[in-house]
Formats: sequence, structure tokens, C-alpha cells
Amino acid sequence: RRRAVRAGAGRDLHPVLDARYYAEWGRALSWSGFSPLPDYRGNPLYPALLGAGYGLFGLHPVALRLLQQLLGVLTCLLVFQSGCLLARPAAGLIGAGFYALLVPALFYEGWLLSAALEAFLAAALLSALLRARGRREKSSWLLPGFLAGLLFLARPTLIPLSALVWILADPIPGA
Repeated sequence: RRRAVRAGAGRDLHPVLDARYYAEWGRALSWSGFSPLPDYRGNPLYPALLGAGYGLFGLHPVALRLLQQLLGVLTCLLVFQSGCLLARPAAGLIGAGFYALLVPALFYEGWLLSAALEAFLAAALLSALLRARGRREKSSWLLPGFLAGLLFLARPTLIPLSALVWILADPIPGA
């Protein structure tokens, strides 16, 4: 299996810099059965997603790039849902349209980089927070908490932004 992982490295459509690092980390995770790897540093969620993708689809990255494109489509849907929850369907449609045409999102969804996953998780967190807003049952906050944890595993530098979104999504009653 180790030989197969190394043989597939050349077929990776030549990822460079961060994409190459993520691809190698994902292949190593897939090969090791997801045991901890001491040689890799960074945000672990995206390489784990790549490792699962390599395990399911093999070493060619086309399926992984299609998965990232699917994350982009789902992000558009989540932006639409958030706009509907915040204002009205027209706002959701405008926001989803802007995201669908956002050139950096389209660019990064085509590379083996974590931006597509991070955007999806941020949009999913915002949508979950908006749906949980105003509810006092603890169970309604499980999904936002879980998504926040995943987002922090994908990009820890988003923690301050997520805290701000959390505060805005659940204002103090009467304030």
C-alpha cells in the first residue's frame, strides 16, 4: 500500500505549496489508517477530509475537487438560507448569487486547499446559529456548537469572528 501511495503522487495534477502539503498529509493519513502523524503541523480537519477522500476514491484528486465543488454549491444554499432567515427570500437570493459569482471562491474550490471547507463550515455555522436564535432549549445549540468546533479545527484563526457571530445571533432579551 505504501508503494501505491508513493506511485500516485505524480498523478496529483502537480499541486504546489500548501496544496501539496495538504495532499501529502491526506495521503499519509489514509495510508496510516488515521493514526496520529508527528511530522505534520497545522489545521487537521482538511487533511483528514482529504485522507478520507483518498481512502474512498483513490489517489486521483478529481473526485476530491468535485467534492470541493459540491461544498461550494452547498455553501450557496446555506447563504441563501441565512439571507432568508435574516431578511427575506430576495436577500437570500442576492447573497447566494454574489457567493456563486465570487471569483476567489470559484478559484479555491478548484485547488486542494482548505478554503472551500472553511467557507462551507462558516456558512453552516451562521445558518445553524440563526435557526437556534431565540430558542432556549439546550438541544437547539448542539449543532451550532458542533459546527463551531469543526470550524476551529479547520481554521483556528476564525475563533474571534465566530464569537462575534455567536453574540450577534443570540442577542440579550430586551437589549
